[in-house]
Amino acid sequence: MARQAELHRETVRQVRLTVSNSAVRSYSAAMIGPFQQGHWSKNAAQRSFGAMVAGGRYVVAVPFTDFDGDVHPVGEAWTFLGAAFLPYEDGQSLFVSLDGEREWHIRLQWRTEQQAEILDHFDAYFQPGNGS
Repeated sequence: MARQAELHRETVRQVRLTVSNSAVRSYSAAMIGPFQQGHWSKNAAQRSFGAMVAGGRYVVAVPFTDFDGDVHPVGEAWTFLGAAFLPYEDGQSLFVSLDGEREWHIRLQWRTEQQAEILDHFDAYFQPGNGS
């Protein structure tokens, strides 16, 4: 599974994706994925997290770096598919789609030295998007 995720990460480094306002960005490093539709979302334990609701479009309002070191800049947009919590590692997973067809996994860790600031103030980091 780890090797497959790394192969997908390398693929996405080369993929250009359409994001909010029809702007096209090249992702130099992007989340774990892409995977086929349903890969993450069919098993997502939570259909909402903070103010996010599955199927809603959201835009990054405050830049952040996830657990894997991937930077998510202001304006990055995606559809929220669901979330899951891994208690023994304080891991919070967000499952998203950048293109409406494939799914990515954003990993965060609810520890002070990791992404606790983001998770403690989650709704400040994301704003509802325009659905495009």
